[in-house]
Amino acid sequence: MENLNQFITNSPKGISPEEIIFLSADANYTNIHFANGRKSTYARTLKSVEGQFTEIGFFRTHKSYLVNLQFFKEVHWNKANPFMVLSNDFRVSIARRKRTELRRVLNTMSIIEN
Repeated sequence: MENLNQFITNSPKGISPEEIIFLSADANYTNIHFANGRKSTYARTLKSVEGQFTEIGFFRTHKSYLVNLQFFKEVHWNKANPFMVLSNDFRVSIARRKRTELRRVLNTMSIIEN
């Protein structure tokens, strides 16, 4: 496992946050999913790293997911189980309490219309 702070601030591997599609929670670990299909695990909770990523265009759609909105493909707003589809065709759940905020953010970014 790598140090997440080093990863975010110009890591020696040359990885930038723009290469991350989404982050997922796994108990006390955070899985980082990259655009190239690679996955890394960090020994910190998703909540503890959320602030660093929301400042650069990520959105917490659910308690388990933090999504890079640059990789947004489409949203399905069905009442029972709304979800977002990312560019890698991964489906990310949208929590009931996050729906309004997500709509606002996507409208602000001119990604969707009401």
